Amino acid sequence: MNYRRLARAFAFQTIYAQSFHTEGMQEGMESTLKGDAKQFAEQIIAGVCEEQDILDEALQEFSPKRKMERFPKVELTILRMAAWELLHPQADTPANIVINEAVLLAKDFGGENSYKYINAILHNLAKSRQ
Repeated sequence: MNYRRLARAFAFQTIYAQSFHTEGMQEGMESTLKGDAKQFAEQIIAGVCEEQDILDEALQEFSPKRKMERFPKVELTILRMAAWELLHPQADTPANIVINEAVLLAKDFGGENSYKYINAILHNLAKSRQ
């Protein structure tokens, strides 16, 4: 597993857990992640936590019938993470990779068909940013 996929999975689990518990959630990062994976996970976690309102606003544009706060927490966490990456692009990570990684997280952790609307929302967000 490449370090970015590992970092995204860890970041997802941390951000999701923080939606229930606000303290001490990053403690496991020291023993779980090292080097580039740890740094990338820290960037995602900090970015999503700091820019949650901005991310929700950007995502809401592509989900006009459903408010962001009405999404299940798993799917909302995945959407926010991917939106953060799309709004802060890395030179070596094209939008289609970010979207694919979000779809994979949705298939692993989300509802049965959640990957479909996650893909659609993120695809439209990425398209709007080109």
